[in-house]
Amino acid sequence: MLCKSVSRYRSRLLRPAMIAVLLLQVGCSGVQGPDAIVGEPWLASYRDDVRGKGIDTANVNLPSSGKVPVGVVAVIDNEPTNISLPGEEIQRNAGELASAGASKYDLSEQVEISFDNDPLDYVVKQLLGGLLAANYVTADKLEGRVSFKTEQPVPRAVIPSILRDILARHGYVMKLINGVYQIGSGETIAVLENNAVAGASGEYVNQIVNLKRGKAEDLAAVVASILPRGATVTPVASTNSLVLRLSPVDVKPVTELIRALVDSGAASSLVAVIPVRESSPEKVAGAINAYYSSQDIAAAEVPLIIPLEDQQALLVGAKTQRILRNARTLISGLDKDNRDAPSLRVIPLQHLPPADIANQLNAIFGGEGAGAGNRPADTSRTARADNRDETTTDANSGGDSVPTPSIIRSSTGRGQASPTAASFEQGRNDGSFAPKVDATIPQTDTGISIVPDTRNNALLVYATFRQFKRIRDVVRALDLPLAQVVIEATIVEVDLTDGLDYGVQAYLRGEGLDVRSSRSPFIADPGGAGGVASFDIDFGDYTASFVLHALQAVTNVKVISSPYLTVLDGRSARLSVGDQVPYLTKQTAATNTGTTTTTNEIEVRDVGIILQVTPSIRADNSVVLTIQQEVSSAKTAANGDELTPIIQQRTINSDIVVNSGKTVLLGGLIQDRDDKVTTGVPVLSSVPLMGNLFKQTNSKKSRTELVVMITPRVVRRPSQIQNITRLIKARLSTP
Repeated sequence: MLCKSVSRYRSRLLRPAMIAVLLLQVGCSGVQGPDAIVGEPWLASYRDDVRGKGIDTANVNLPSSGKVPVGVVAVIDNEPTNISLPGEEIQRNAGELASAGASKYDLSEQVEISFDNDPLDYVVKQLLGGLLAANYVTADKLEGRVSFKTEQPVPRAVIPSILRDILARHGYVMKLINGVYQIGSGETIAVLENNAVAGASGEYVNQIVNLKRGKAEDLAAVVASILPRGATVTPVASTNSLVLRLSPVDVKPVTELIRALVDSGAASSLVAVIPVRESSPEKVAGAINAYYSSQDIAAAEVPLIIPLEDQQALLVGAKTQRILRNARTLISGLDKDNRDAPSLRVIPLQHLPPADIANQLNAIFGGEGAGAGNRPADTSRTARADNRDETTTDANSGGDSVPTPSIIRSSTGRGQASPTAASFEQGRNDGSFAPKVDATIPQTDTGISIVPDTRNNALLVYATFRQFKRIRDVVRALDLPLAQVVIEATIVEVDLTDGLDYGVQAYLRGEGLDVRSSRSPFIADPGGAGGVASFDIDFGDYTASFVLHALQAVTNVKVISSPYLTVLDGRSARLSVGDQVPYLTKQTAATNTGTTTTTNEIEVRDVGIILQVTPSIRADNSVVLTIQQEVSSAKTAANGDELTPIIQQRTINSDIVVNSGKTVLLGGLIQDRDDKVTTGVPVLSSVPLMGNLFKQTNSKKSRTELVVMITPRVVRRPSQIQNITRLIKARLSTP
């Protein structure tokens, strides 16, 4: 249950009891040795491979129905139970399931769940592996039995929440770590999570921040809620310092934020990170600070407000619970009141070229304000800030109106507040204020403009903040490192002897290998010259060398080339090994004063082994390969003219689809040769007329087939390139 306390802490104000719980978790979350993990790992992915990181569209494409709270009526251990799940949790489940590879089923589909005294590990297998087809690992041997039944069908997106509650009843925790659900005890999951972060060597650095004031344990709890994803913080009480593990680009802003919190005194205050739903955090923070500056309020009653743009939240520090609660309510009202003010904002890009995405975004979002004139002039709705989970300050205390911030006041008249005016009540002991907000929110329509800034690699967005958030979510989902494909190609020429009369594909099938032409859905029909075959072997990993060894046992195999190519997604890579042969393309003759001038136009053509590959990576880690393979040679023409050579070539042009790490075989280009070999007695065979008596000419017929084996490997992170490089070196060093 410690993991749940962290999530509650991030969305609610920090209470002293929660600090103790959080410190307990931080204290046991250090990196421990392998002896700390009890039990044997059990892996159940139910998939051939674990997909790499692609575009995470779960949060961007989630339908609006996914944000509606869902109630589950169930019977657990013969006791009726009502489970209420907020829309945010269902949306979070959808994002986690997408990361865990659960894309086989529609998450909105309704299913029924029923178990009667079944083993816990069986329940996990049926829910995660069966109903969701998600990747998961049970770090511990799960003990216990489960009786659970839903009274009515529930969406698949609700299953992770139900399973977490079932596991919690037996003392287990489920958490998504690096795209895999990890299930085990709280201590085991804490070790796995920290070791997963620590294992990303080269991508994270350690930074120690010494604190001049405040307690490291208290400040660590605050910093943990605003750190970038993947970063960790560990307090060291003996030296009153914080140990940060985070990306190098985040070191400077995070350390500056920590020092600012210490200097402002927030380290010794009650602190909460309050999300801002509709407006810009900087704008809301400015309005609140302006309001408190205009009031005759003691400095101790003024909270510390820091906008967190990346987290879309405000960091609020206060001396008392009541001041913190007042600030929370005021933020809620200002958040709704200022949401539709259009402004110019900037979205920095890390990987995408701004010019490429700006036109697409303008085409999608630019029309949102176009139809504003056709809509009703004013549609409004009323929003009321409600703090039902907080205790009432004093039921008998009287009201005391105070001026509202200028940003939410009306200019209708002196002393007359707008419908967004906020009324405040005095507190019980300290005289602070508790605002209640009743806001009428106008709905406006404004056009959107998105301009690329190529110099700073950023997008300039002019829109309301609600529209800006939507655009930013889409950009963040698309702004990923450009994936690459490492292509291992082996080009061989096979002599078709007696055992290979019908070609390589027929021979491999006869030897028991499953070789099928144009296997759908993995291999597409080639649509060009040559044939396409893909082979699957039922045991272990396999490479192109496996097929080569099988062929070398029955015939002569000549490896023409074995290149490794690395190419960006959607770009073309071309390998040419051979010569450039000049040939005549055009000849003109001009006669002037009895003199004829001949002009030749010469072009150069590549001859030899030429391989051109254009990959296109799909979301499921399969690769569409557009392949142009040529093996050619030049021979002098019969008339002896070197400028008009004869080009002999064998080509394969094909479009295929293959999974990352799998090998496809392209073949079927069979060439018949009729070579005449003349042998004779030296000198005597050259004598005119009589020489034919001392030599003989034999005709040798042969058939060869050009075979190309290609293995693409999708690379989405730099570390994967290093792993493939080590794999290649290992193969080269193997005799």
